[in-house]
Amino acid sequence: MQDGKITFDLRDVDSWIDGQDGYLIPGLIDSHCHPALISDLATLSSYGVTTAMSMICPSYPLCASLRDQPGLTSFFTASAGIMGPNSTHALLMHADPNTLIRSAAQAPQFVAWAFGNNSDFIKIIAETNGPDQATQDAIVAETHRLGRQAMTHAADVRSYLQAIASRTDGIQHTPGDGNITSAMIADMGRNGQFIVPTTTVVKAFLNSTVASQSSYNNQSWRTVIGNLKSMRRARLPLLVGTDAISEMDPFAALVKNPLGSTVHDELEVFVNEVGFEPAEALRAATSLPARLFRLADRGLIMDGKRADLLLLGSNPLKNISATRDIMKVWNGGIEFSSAT
Repeated sequence: MQDGKITFDLRDVDSWIDGQDGYLIPGLIDSHCHPALISDLATLSSYGVTTAMSMICPSYPLCASLRDQPGLTSFFTASAGIMGPNSTHALLMHADPNTLIRSAAQAPQFVAWAFGNNSDFIKIIAETNGPDQATQDAIVAETHRLGRQAMTHAADVRSYLQAIASRTDGIQHTPGDGNITSAMIADMGRNGQFIVPTTTVVKAFLNSTVASQSSYNNQSWRTVIGNLKSMRRARLPLLVGTDAISEMDPFAALVKNPLGSTVHDELEVFVNEVGFEPAEALRAATSLPARLFRLADRGLIMDGKRADLLLLGSNPLKNISATRDIMKVWNGGIEFSSAT
């Protein structure tokens, strides 16, 4: 490692690290999470997560404060969620009415506002009472006109249909209220869309006391897994993401889905329930999200790539749970001091 990057040039080596017969893999990427504190980045690092894709920005100054923290998990973020007035998420998040989109004509204004505040990508909240199809289409079209990416929250079949039709880049979550059809899968493939299933939050939600009180109370774990199997068979890109939240979030006490450890939970679901091969699951948490989120500097152990690395004590290709057997973690070539 030199200047934060991987190098295969062994000249002028200052020090050697004893790998102790361990297994070196790229640092893990959580493709959907919600860190809110510097300590959250440390928690992620301790579990070998070296890149966090924050899927909503509640405060642009707060998000700015989490960027480029030396020796900690890299932080990239979506915009503030683009929500409709009186929508479920708008009410849940007590959103300022001035931040809610009311028509497709407002799409350029909202997209410009998001990228003007240094968002890495746009986040649309598709839901039954959310932005209509024309508005979602306009947001995605404007985002693509600028050469940027859009992500869409879609936790039910109806919202999935909207997200697919809008041609958003990444669809977040997996519906458990009905089956994804072969036509939907074909459309996602033609559109080049990827999916971040976030099964850990689905399981945490279904096991919580709030599930029966929610508008999403018709979700089925079996349906979620069945939908993922169908998408995997069609070779749609599925990325490891958790929807994990900071301990400071008031919902953390209601839905147990903590940062860091849930990435390993998600990997285990991919392998043990969806049917991924361990190597395939590891790619879904390293090289694949790096490519699809256009993070060309990471995700692989190659000369010149960012030195985000994870040293394991046992072989994850034999048992995916070995990703929990963490010996050392490096963020940009800086060793994290207290790996779990």
